Formats: sequence, C-alpha cells, structure tokens
Amino acid sequence: MAEYELEALPELEGIPEAPELGGVHELQQEWEASLGELEGEYEWETEANPIRRVYPDALMEHLGHAAAEAATEAEAEAFIGALVPLAAQVLPRVAPAIMRAAPRLLRGASRITRTLRRTPAGRRLVRTMPSILRRTVASVGRQSAAGRPVTPQTATRALVQQTRRVLANPAVRQQVLRRSRVLDRRYHRSPAAVTTSIRVINRVCPTCQCCGGPVSRTGPGISTSRRI
Repeated sequence: MAEYELEALPELEGIPEAPELGGVHELQQEWEASLGELEGEYEWETEANPIRRVYPDALMEHLGHAAAEAATEAEAEAFIGALVPLAAQVLPRVAPAIMRAAPRLLRGASRITRTLRRTPAGRRLVRTMPSILRRTVASVGRQSAAGRPVTPQTATRALVQQTRRVLANPAVRQQVLRRSRVLDRRYHRSPAAVTTSIRVINRVCPTCQCCGGPVSRTGPGISTSRRI
C-alpha cells in the first residue's frame, strides 16, 4: 500500500455516525439475537477452541476474497459488511459494544476497501480486511478487559491502528495473506464441516482466483450454521 494512502487512514477517526448504511440495523438486530446463544461457546481469543474458531475465520477469509474480486464497489462493500458481525462473534463479551459501533466500523472498513481497490496491488490487499477486523475486535476486547469504556470512537481508532499495523509492515502483510489463502481453501474444502447460507442476489460469480472455489454475490445479510 502506498505511503500516501496510509497517511490518509487517520481521517477515519472523524467519520460520522452512519445510520443510512444499508443493512446495518438489520445485521445488528439479527446478530444481537444470536449472540446470547453463542455466550459460552466462544470465550476470549486466548481461551477459544481453535477447532471451532476456524469456521467463522474461514468464512471471513472467503468473504474477504470475494470483496477483493467483486466487480463493483457496491458488491465489495456488501461482502465487507458481513465481516463485522462475524468478527464480533469471536468475542461475545464485547460483541454488544462492537455491534453498537458497527455503523462506524462498517463505514471505516468500506472506506479502507475503496482505497485499496484503486490499484491492482491494493486490490489484492482487500484480502487483509478479515484479519484487520479480527485484530480490531481483539484490541477492543483488551480495552474492555482493562476497564476502559468501549465507544464507537475507540472502536474506530482501533480499526485505524490495526489497519496500519497490518498494511505498513511487509512481513505482517505477507503472513496475513498466507493465512487468508489457507483458510479460504479450507472453507471451500469443508462443506460437511460448515453449512453456510448466503443470500444470493443474482448469480454465482467466476471462481476465486486463489483457490478455484466459487464466489457468490451476496447482500449484507448472512447466516451460518456449524456442525462440530
């Protein structure tokens, strides 16, 4: 990512509330209803069962690849929009705070995605967005555990910080991209382990250039069920 693009990222801290974002409130209501059922299934990241963690992680990477390869910005933002509730699912104790900050996080993540998609090299880095959002949620979780209040502003600040830490460090970038490829392939190879229901808008897009699996066009709504 170009240095001038990284320098633009702090502007995300000033983004306004975005109640007009399509699907945000529907996502929040849907996931707040399901988060209670998930309490106890997922704990803090260091305590989480890695076998269970792999399924939402793999789905997130699949959506990140789909956003990178989407034909339009609107399609890319629809895929990115599904990542915030999936990331919140990993840490149920802070998930309500994450979902309250969802409009700002979605707007910030969408702005980062648009910036990355301006160039072919940057477009490839859209695949880092799932990892950036997971790291953001983990950072918010640490703040909450330390007794610091979690607000939409602090969540957005964490997003900016984690974006810089991933994109500004070549070694971290490559590590994140390698993990993304592995998990996306795992998503495509494990239909019996994870059954994913995605609301399809039009048709199936061309196959993922990374793993050869199909990439579907989706709206912002997404639901998953796991057989473990």
